[in-house]
Amino acid sequence: MARLVRSPRAVIDVADIVEYIAARNVSAARRLLDRFDDLVRRLADNPQMGQQRDDLAVSARTISIGSYVVVFRPVVGGVEIIRVIHGARDIESLFAD
Repeated sequence: MARLVRSPRAVIDVADIVEYIAARNVSAARRLLDRFDDLVRRLADNPQMGQQRDDLAVSARTISIGSYVVVFRPVVGGVEIIRVIHGARDIESLFAD
């Protein structure tokens, strides 16, 4: 089984997204959570998916899922999920140091 690491920030991101959607539509929130889970499992098996984004962080890659962008990086044996961000946000500013 491929390695899947979720940063504490990514866990919070997904929880916030699901909570926001669930306040309006619980079924939609569950479906989105299932889609997130399916995607990160595929990423763990295929860590070179998505677009390389070294401008965000070393070895960072991104992939879209609906209105959201998953920021991740390959690690030995899988991936680390760094953030899950709404695509309308200024992603670059979230990674600026």
